[in-house]
Amino acid sequence: MSLDQQAINQLVQLTDEHSTAIAQNQLGTRHYRGQAMTQNYEEAARYFKLAAAQGNASAQYNLGVMFQEGRGIAKEYALAYKWLKLAADQGDADAQYSLGRMYLYGQGVEHDLAEMLKWFTLAANQGHASAQFNLGVMYDFGQGVPRNTEKVVKWWTLAAKQGNAIAQCSLGRMYQYGRGVVKDYQKAVSWYRLAEKQGNTMAQFHLHHLQTS
Repeated sequence: MSLDQQAINQLVQLTDEHSTAIAQNQLGTRHYRGQAMTQNYEEAARYFKLAAAQGNASAQYNLGVMFQEGRGIAKEYALAYKWLKLAADQGDADAQYSLGRMYLYGQGVEHDLAEMLKWFTLAANQGHASAQFNLGVMYDFGQGVPRNTEKVVKWWTLAAKQGNAIAQCSLGRMYQYGRGVVKDYQKAVSWYRLAEKQGNTMAQFHLHHLQTS
């Protein structure tokens, strides 16, 4: 018996005997990802529901995403919001970011810039790179907040340093054109190259333009 199978058997035993929320969430995750077992979204949803009902924030987030995407269960934004909100209120950064996106796209809720700002800020302050980038976008375009290039640079830099390719490319443009920072072609090239390594086509375009102009 492999170590993976032993771990799965232990998780199943914990789940069956003690209704352990952590074990249920872990088992749901293995079903969702197909780790050492056949991928099964229906089983993943079943275990996430068990754990989420016990207040496990990770399971609540996972279940919310499944309702949001319609994997293993019918797509239902109202239930996605319910579970994501429960997880977000417990401080789950992924859930906070996902709620921000629901308000951005009006998924089950009205498009609301104030709520977007609230949830993106909470997630960004916990170091969530995608939330940091999106928060920078809000300050860049003045969406629900006054335009503020200093805050744009702040949040995009934090996201870029975590490897967010879009933030790296966007920060490269800030340095290329001197927006919110002193114009610096070397720094622009540096950020473009980091984004380019991740396959960002806009970074490739801007890097080529800089090198041939």
